[in-house]
Amino acid sequence: MIRSLGQKSAFYLALIFGLGLFLGQHAIAQNGLTLEQVAKIQSVTNVYLSPDGNTALYTLSVPADPFKENAPNSSHLYALDVESGETEALITDMSVSGISFRPAYNTVTYLAKKDGDDTRSLYEMDPEEGTTEKLYAFESNISGYDWASDGNHIAFRAPEPKEEKESPLPYSPEIYEENLTNTWAYIQNVAMEGHTPHRIPVDGSV
Repeated sequence: MIRSLGQKSAFYLALIFGLGLFLGQHAIAQNGLTLEQVAKIQSVTNVYLSPDGNTALYTLSVPADPFKENAPNSSHLYALDVESGETEALITDMSVSGISFRPAYNTVTYLAKKDGDDTRSLYEMDPEEGTTEKLYAFESNISGYDWASDGNHIAFRAPEPKEEKESPLPYSPEIYEENLTNTWAYIQNVAMEGHTPHRIPVDGSV
């Protein structure tokens, strides 16, 4: 009897869900917006105001074409002139994060993993000159950073580096919550070539 009730409940839930999905699709179509159009909606995710208040950088979340690839949204970078309202596309060919104005340098920095990079690295862009250069790369992906007021030092977070070990097994099993990696914090002088970052001694993950 209990099993029968469970099966009936599952059937009714599936029926209600299917009916709701159908009505939702019908309502969207009636309002002039299809599911394909919904999948292409872009949205502003973050805004960064320059120290002088004249420029606002913002990231635009751009979905991948669901008919071409199964991929997460890309995050593109744009600049808005606050006074004129004019917008300029800065980076639209890759996904970027960690946008910041570099103190004392009048430049913009961001995190990205470009072609040829082993890890997500710190890049610097001069919007006026149109130039870009890699400032710093760590042995694991940089997940976030903050500038010191001198514009030369950063405090950044990255996964704890781990040595690659060869498995004696002919396959690589995936075990849930095994071999979890801590995130460590470091301080680095990006203006000094070859400088070794100092790890901030914090137990556990930051």
